[in-house]
Formats: sequence, structure tokens, C-alpha cells
Amino acid sequence: DNEGIIVSEGIIDSHSLRVGDCYNHLNDDQRKFLLELKLQELEDEGKSLSDLSEEERSKIETYEFSEVFAKPCDSPHNNELVSSSSSLFDFDSYPDAEVFENTAVMFCYPSLNRYLGLDDFNETKLDNFLYSRNLGFTYPTPDGWALGGRKITCYIESSDNIGSFKNFFIEFSLFIPITEL
Repeated sequence: DNEGIIVSEGIIDSHSLRVGDCYNHLNDDQRKFLLELKLQELEDEGKSLSDLSEEERSKIETYEFSEVFAKPCDSPHNNELVSSSSSLFDFDSYPDAEVFENTAVMFCYPSLNRYLGLDDFNETKLDNFLYSRNLGFTYPTPDGWALGGRKITCYIESSDNIGSFKNFFIEFSLFIPITEL
């Protein structure tokens, strides 16, 4: 809609997702559809797969797309964007995976806390909530970094296929007794 809220489902570029957006990863049929579109685009440009760099060709041949299937958050979905930041790195060289992972953990867990409405970090509540879910994150590829990409994105992932994770957490917290250790 005009405010950027996802009101109908469809395939969008994952880079256009915003905090609170809900989505699923593409299924095989959607990935094949995108592959056909990308191959048609190449053909329309008078190109073929052999005209692409090895990396570009590999992404197409292995169905590596940055698109996701966006869904309104009140409908069943498997992923929900919790937070993102492009200001966590102030160096030019591409960091190793450990730096990304440590930075993401230090950023994503407090962000999830805020997203779920917890005033203070509550490890027990988060652990219970994350028991059948995963707090995941993405970070730039070396190519993305070379182009200036610095964004870390945090998301909740679940196979539950439920509506809003934030609303589910509130209901979960009301009905499941949490014992502090």
C-alpha cells in the first residue's frame, strides 16, 4: 500500500523488505518461474547464459535469487523481518564470517527483544519462544560489499506457518508460564 505495508502476496526482491514484513522463501515452482523470466530477459537482450560471468551463470543455474514471496503478516508465513542496520561496520575490507556472525548475534538478539516488546533482555522467554523457531541473519556477499552493501538483516524463521510472530509471542507469553532460573 502507500505506507509500504504488504497487503497482498507476491514475489518481491528481498532487499526491499522492511522491519515487520512477513514472507516465505520461494518454493520450487516460484523459483522455476523466476528462472524462466530471467532466461527470457536474457533472450530479449540478445544474450544467453554463456554471455554471463561464471558467478552470474551459477546463480541462475542453481536458482539463487534474492527474491522472496511476500505475505501480509495476518496470513500464515514462515519468516518475519525483525531488524536491519547498515551502520555496524566502519572498515573497508570484507570481514570474515566470524566477524559477521558475532556482530549479527550482538545486534539481532537485542533487536528481537525490542521487536517482541520485551523491556529487558529476557533469555528464558526468548529461548522458550525460539525453541521451535530460528533467529537468522543475512549479511553482504563479497560482491555486495564491494558495491557498498553493509546491511545486516535479522529475521525469525519458523516451520509453524503462523500469522504475526510478534502477536504469537504475546499470546505465547500469556499462556505459557515462564520460570526464571
